Amino acid sequence: MTPDRLEALRRLAETRKAADLAALEKLLRAERDCATEIEAIRATRAAELAEPFGASPPGALEARLRWADQRTAELSHRRAEIGERIRAARAAAAVSLGKDKALGELRDRAAREAARARLARAERETPPGEGRRGEFE
Repeated sequence: MTPDRLEALRRLAETRKAADLAALEKLLRAERDCATEIEAIRATRAAELAEPFGASPPGALEARLRWADQRTAELSHRRAEIGERIRAARAAAAVSLGKDKALGELRDRAAREAARARLARAERETPPGEGRRGEFE
Protein backbone atom coordinates (compact mmCIF):
# COMPACT_ATOMS: atom_id res chain seq x y z
CA MET A 1 0.00 0.00 0.00
CA THR A 2 1.27 3.46 -0.82
CA PRO A 3 2.27 5.95 1.87
CA ASP A 4 -0.54 8.26 0.71
CA ARG A 5 -3.19 5.56 1.16
CA LEU A 6 -1.74 4.61 4.53
CA GLU A 7 -1.84 8.27 5.56
CA ALA A 8 -5.49 8.48 4.52
CA LEU A 9 -6.26 5.41 6.63
CA ARG A 10 -4.26 6.86 9.52
CA ARG A 11 -6.28 10.08 9.35
CA LEU A 12 -9.48 8.03 9.54
CA ALA A 13 -8.08 6.12 12.51
CA GLU A 14 -7.05 9.40 14.13
CA THR A 15 -10.58 10.75 13.73
CA ARG A 16 -11.98 7.58 15.31
CA LYS A 17 -9.42 7.85 18.11
CA ALA A 18 -10.46 11.43 18.83
CA ALA A 19 -14.14 10.42 18.92
CA ASP A 20 -13.42 7.46 21.22
CA LEU A 21 -11.36 9.62 23.57
CA ALA A 22 -14.09 12.30 23.62
CA ALA A 23 -16.72 9.65 24.47
CA LEU A 24 -14.49 8.31 27.23
CA GLU A 25 -13.95 11.81 28.66
CA LYS A 26 -17.71 12.46 28.60
CA LEU A 27 -18.34 9.26 30.57
CA LEU A 28 -15.57 10.05 33.05
CA ARG A 29 -17.05 13.52 33.56
CA ALA A 30 -20.52 12.00 34.17
CA GLU A 31 -19.01 9.57 36.68
CA ARG A 32 -17.26 12.43 38.49
CA ASP A 33 -20.51 14.44 38.54
CA CYS A 34 -22.33 11.50 40.15
CA ALA A 35 -19.59 11.10 42.75
CA THR A 36 -19.66 14.84 43.52
CA GLU A 37 -23.43 14.85 43.94
CA ILE A 38 -23.31 11.77 46.19
CA GLU A 39 -20.71 13.44 48.39
CA ALA A 40 -22.77 16.65 48.57
CA ILE A 41 -25.89 14.71 49.58
CA ARG A 42 -23.96 12.78 52.21
CA ALA A 43 -22.46 15.97 53.62
CA THR A 44 -25.88 17.64 53.76
CA ARG A 45 -27.37 14.54 55.37
CA ALA A 46 -24.62 14.49 58.00
CA ALA A 47 -25.13 18.20 58.73
CA GLU A 48 -28.89 17.72 59.13
CA LEU A 49 -28.34 14.80 61.49
CA ALA A 50 -25.98 16.94 63.54
CA GLU A 51 -28.65 19.63 64.10
CA PRO A 52 -30.24 19.71 67.54
CA PHE A 53 -33.45 17.76 67.99
CA GLY A 54 -36.47 19.85 67.05
CA ALA A 55 -34.55 22.26 64.80
CA SER A 56 -36.58 21.02 61.80
CA PRO A 57 -40.38 20.80 61.55
CA PRO A 58 -41.76 17.36 62.45
CA GLY A 59 -41.45 14.88 59.60
CA ALA A 60 -39.37 17.22 57.44
CA LEU A 61 -36.06 15.71 58.52
CA GLU A 62 -37.34 12.18 57.93
CA ALA A 63 -38.61 13.14 54.46
CA ARG A 64 -35.28 14.79 53.54
CA LEU A 65 -33.34 11.77 54.82
CA ARG A 66 -35.54 9.39 52.80
CA TRP A 67 -35.04 11.53 49.71
CA ALA A 68 -31.28 11.63 50.34
CA ASP A 69 -31.15 7.84 50.66
CA GLN A 70 -33.20 7.35 47.49
CA ARG A 71 -31.18 9.86 45.50
CA THR A 72 -27.90 8.37 46.72
CA ALA A 73 -29.09 4.90 45.67
CA GLU A 74 -30.12 6.21 42.23
CA LEU A 75 -26.78 7.93 41.74
CA SER A 76 -24.86 4.87 42.92
CA HIS A 77 -26.77 2.71 40.42
CA ARG A 78 -26.14 5.23 37.63
CA ARG A 79 -22.49 5.41 38.60
CA ALA A 80 -22.20 1.62 38.34
CA GLU A 81 -23.80 1.69 34.86
CA ILE A 82 -21.44 4.45 33.79
CA GLY A 83 -18.53 2.41 35.16
CA GLU A 84 -19.41 -0.46 32.81
CA ARG A 85 -19.64 1.95 29.89
CA ILE A 86 -16.29 3.47 30.88
CA ARG A 87 -14.64 0.05 30.73
CA ALA A 88 -16.03 -0.50 27.22
CA ALA A 89 -15.03 3.01 26.13
CA ARG A 90 -11.49 2.51 27.46
CA ALA A 91 -11.19 -0.71 25.47
CA ALA A 92 -12.44 1.02 22.31
CA ALA A 93 -10.05 3.94 22.87
CA ALA A 94 -7.13 1.54 23.36
CA VAL A 95 -7.94 -0.16 20.05
CA SER A 96 -8.23 3.21 18.29
CA LEU A 97 -4.92 4.37 19.73
CA GLY A 98 -3.27 1.14 18.61
CA LYS A 99 -4.66 1.41 15.08
CA ASP A 100 -3.53 5.02 14.77
CA LYS A 101 -0.04 4.17 15.97
CA ALA A 102 0.26 1.07 13.78
CA LEU A 103 -0.94 2.88 10.66
CA GLY A 104 1.50 5.73 11.36
CA GLU A 105 4.36 3.25 11.64
CA LEU A 106 3.26 1.45 8.45
CA ARG A 107 3.04 4.77 6.62
CA ASP A 108 6.55 5.71 7.75
CA ARG A 109 7.92 2.31 6.73
CA ALA A 110 6.20 2.53 3.33
CA ALA A 111 7.60 6.03 2.80
CA ARG A 112 11.13 4.80 3.61
CA GLU A 113 10.71 1.85 1.23
CA ALA A 114 9.40 4.12 -1.53
CA ALA A 115 12.39 6.45 -1.04
CA ARG A 116 14.79 3.49 -1.20
CA ALA A 117 13.11 2.23 -4.37
CA ARG A 118 13.36 5.68 -5.99
CA LEU A 119 17.05 5.90 -5.07
CA ALA A 120 17.76 2.40 -6.40
CA ARG A 121 15.89 3.16 -9.65
CA ALA A 122 17.80 6.42 -10.05
CA GLU A 123 21.10 4.58 -9.56
CA ARG A 124 20.14 1.89 -12.08
CA GLU A 125 19.14 4.52 -14.62
CA THR A 126 22.30 6.60 -14.14
CA PRO A 127 24.69 6.04 -17.06
CA PRO A 128 28.07 4.49 -16.20
CA GLY A 129 30.67 7.00 -15.08
CA GLU A 130 28.17 9.64 -13.94
CA GLY A 131 28.30 9.08 -10.22
CA ARG A 132 26.94 5.60 -9.72
CA ARG A 133 27.65 4.43 -6.25
CA GLY A 134 29.71 1.32 -5.67
CA GLU A 135 31.54 1.32 -9.01
CA PHE A 136 35.27 1.68 -9.27
CA GLU A 137 36.79 3.50 -12.18
